[in-house]
Formats: sequence, C-alpha cells, structure tokens
Amino acid sequence: MIKISGFVVLQNKNAAVSNKGIPRLVVAVYDPEKPLTELIKDHKVENGFAAGLMQHLENRIIRSVLTDEHGKFQFEDLKIEGNKEKPDLIIIVFAPEDVIDINNPVPKSPEKRILYLSTGPRIKVGAEHAYSIRLLQKQIDEFNIPIPNEEDSKKTVSTNQYFKNIDDTHVLKETFKERFGPKIKEQQEKHSKSRKTIEEKTKNLSALPIALRQHPFLLKDPNDLEEFQKKAVKEGLENFKNYENTIRLNLTNDDLKSLKIRKDGEERSKIKIDTTSLSKKINALTGGIDLLRKKDLLPSEISPDSLYKKYFPKVQEDKLNNNINPE
Repeated sequence: MIKISGFVVLQNKNAAVSNKGIPRLVVAVYDPEKPLTELIKDHKVENGFAAGLMQHLENRIIRSVLTDEHGKFQFEDLKIEGNKEKPDLIIIVFAPEDVIDINNPVPKSPEKRILYLSTGPRIKVGAEHAYSIRLLQKQIDEFNIPIPNEEDSKKTVSTNQYFKNIDDTHVLKETFKERFGPKIKEQQEKHSKSRKTIEEKTKNLSALPIALRQHPFLLKDPNDLEEFQKKAVKEGLENFKNYENTIRLNLTNDDLKSLKIRKDGEERSKIKIDTTSLSKKINALTGGIDLLRKKDLLPSEISPDSLYKKYFPKVQEDKLNNNINPE
C-alpha cells in the first residue's frame, strides 16, 4: 500500500497572497507504461501538450481526488496493478472543466487543462511520499480559478470539524451538569422552600377593607362564581319583596293621556292602569333601575388623584405652566 499527500498553493510575488491553498482542483496519480520522458518527447508542443498524451495515460490512472479548502490532497492505500512493488508514479493537476462556449458546451481537452505534471517521476517510491506544488498567478488568471480570501477560509468548516464541535458541546454540557448539577439542585430546593413559606405567610393578605373580608358574597374561588351569582340574584329579589317605599313621578296631562290613565271628565274610581305601559314610562323617565351597588374601596381623601398631587407636586406644577397661554 502506498500513501501520497501534498498541497497545491499559489506562487505569487505578493507575500500576502502567496502560498494560499487552491481548492477544488483535480489531482490524479498515474502509473505509466512508457517512461515519462518518452511521453513528453512524443507529445510536447510549444504551448503545452498535443492531443494523445492522455490516451497513453487514461488506462493507467490509479486514482483522482479534489484538493480541499486549503489546497491539500491525499491518496491512501493505493493499490498498484501487476507485480510492481515500487512503481514509477506521476502526478498531474488539472484545471476545472469549464465549457468552451454556450453553443459548444464541452470543456477543453485534458491536455489543455494541465496545470502541473511531475516531469520527474517518483521512481520506485516508498510507502509514503509528499508533494508541494506551487502554481503561477498567470495559470490562475487564465483559467479564472478563484482563490478564497481569509474571511472565506475562516467561514469554511469541514464536516469533521463540525461534528467535533458538536461532540465538544455535548461533553461541555455533561461536564457542566456533573460539576454544578448538585449545587443548582440545592439552590432550586432552597428557592422552592422559601416560596412555599412566603405563600403560607401571605395567603390571607388582601386589599379589601377588613369589614368586607367576611362578606358572604366575597368570591375567593373563581369556580364558585356561578353559584355566587345565583345567590346574589336570589337575595336581591327577596329584598325587592320587602321594598315598601314609593316612587314619585311628575306626569303631565299628555303623559296621562298617552298611558290612557285618565280621560277628560272621567271619575277617578273608574280609571284602569295598564301596568306594562306604566313600567315603560317609568323606565323612560328615570333611566331604569340600576341593580349595581357601587362603593369606593378607598376614602376620597386618599384617592389616586390626591396621592399623585401629594407625591408628584413638581409634575403637576409643570403641567400647569405648560397649559398657560403666553398671550
């Protein structure tokens, strides 16, 4: 088994961008039948390599990989066909397979996309070998290959790193629970005990006046609302039965005529009263009967307005000054 690893980086005079890793480039490893010097001699042209070079190599490819976000590539456990214990291997780096034209959606030939070819084969390589490949800025510009900046590199997180972060978070939670769990539980129990004590001590606190706290219609449980309403209505109706007061109404002659209570020249003993019409008239004249009992819980001398004026006199004075018309 053979292991090969390396980096593909940028060679640039600008130190700030030089040696930056180039991601997503295809790196392939071959075991050629012919010596590489013969292949180059047969297919080398002025601007690269002639068609046919890859035909001699395509059947001799062992494996290909993509460079990662740092330009790193790696081949592990390479298996070589035949009986070669230490084969002669070459490495080729290819540019992306960009389409030539919208009307000709095919990439350039592999020979035209070669960015690097290890002209000196690793003769009889051992179990592990490393490459450090630096490409020219002109090559990057010609094939429009993007180079990630530092911001992009920081944002790029590998899958392994992502899962490692999850594992670390889980371990941190478990460690925190193990270390601080008993203390937090103790504080929670103490808080619950204090809360129960406070609730017990304050269960009889009320804003109602003392005289009304034992009132038979004081609702303490909302579930008893319906029963209390029925009792209140029943008691109110019983009170109406004992009502002996009189209602004085000032009726005009027109009112009497509209109620058909009196006719001109008719004797009083013969007058018949329509109680329904009379009730409607009473409601119209008095505004109806209010069955609600209204009573202030606080004396007028400690009303909200009086308290506001007492404790915020400056605010009242400012309001008064703001309302004065300067004219």
